[in-house]
Amino acid sequence: MNKEAIDALIEKNPKLVPHRAKLEAMVPGNYCLHRSWGFGKIVDYNAADDRLIIDFEDGKDGHAMAPAFCVDKLDILKPNDILVRSRTEPDLIEEMIKKKPADLICEIIAASDDQAMMASEIERLLARVIGPIKYKKWWTATKKVLVKDPRIGVPLKKTDPYIFRDEPVKPEDEILEQFHATKNSKQKIELGEKLYALSENISVIREEMPAILEELTEAIAHAKSLSQADRLHGVWVRNNLARDLHEDVESLEPSSASILDATNDYSELAAHLPAQYFKRYLDLISRTYPDKWQSMVEDLLRNSSGKFTSECINFMLEHEMEERIRYCLDRWLKEQTIKGPLLFWVVKNRASKKYNSIIEPLVTPRLLAA
Repeated sequence: MNKEAIDALIEKNPKLVPHRAKLEAMVPGNYCLHRSWGFGKIVDYNAADDRLIIDFEDGKDGHAMAPAFCVDKLDILKPNDILVRSRTEPDLIEEMIKKKPADLICEIIAASDDQAMMASEIERLLARVIGPIKYKKWWTATKKVLVKDPRIGVPLKKTDPYIFRDEPVKPEDEILEQFHATKNSKQKIELGEKLYALSENISVIREEMPAILEELTEAIAHAKSLSQADRLHGVWVRNNLARDLHEDVESLEPSSASILDATNDYSELAAHLPAQYFKRYLDLISRTYPDKWQSMVEDLLRNSSGKFTSECINFMLEHEMEERIRYCLDRWLKEQTIKGPLLFWVVKNRASKKYNSIIEPLVTPRLLAA
């Protein structure tokens, strides 16, 4: 659209004044994104009919649209938009997808208006560039890379955006600053875990380790907002960080054993632990309560769900408790006291070779009636 056409359109419809910049961008060669029809390219403007001619990639070639009608439904994309570049520079974008994932995210965020984007915004874009299924695994792996990339500010909370920095900041410096600044004990534990992930090769973290451990210990011991699961998680994070400074981290207070001793509901505690700590939790119980850990693990299994169910089963198998697992499952089925999540685990794994000797005896009409 040229200036004369836009002036005439606005004169006819003054409500379009705020959209002048978008109308000026509606020129042949520019790419666009429609809310319903997806990605397309403006190929022509029919001045006589006042119609944009757009080729949409879903098959709507040569689709005519009135600018006044579509101005609030059509986003005109800039040349540096990653969607546009995936068509104009396909080889370069494909190389970044395969070999330089952090570079791709930097390009995406740097091209945004504020150089900041929410995860959901990035995901919507990746779904179009990489594919609605393939992008998920790619994005999961890339987020781990971004944590260590000095060009990207990774959000501390889900409500925070990813930020592209004009001046790179070392991730350890950023996390250390956040760690010392936050008053939120749970955030401090989560940041401590990030520091541990970086600590092996980062000398500045090692230099600050005594102060880090002191702050973590204070947060674990005195924060009233923490659950028992949070406290245990915090103890383990602190212990991981402390191993270079202390020969016996289990002697540090509060200890993991002291957290267990102060716990009334071990199943509730397990339900709120990060999944990567499930096995460590079961190990802790077996070491802390050598005389009764078997019955405690049985109770945990009975009340378990999801990944923790598999972890309980695997832990018991490692400790040669296969016969006991069969006995418990059979008894709970007969008594009709088996809980839904555990029953779901049995059904889900009925074809598993690993658990065949446990599950096969249970596959009877009684199981279907449970």
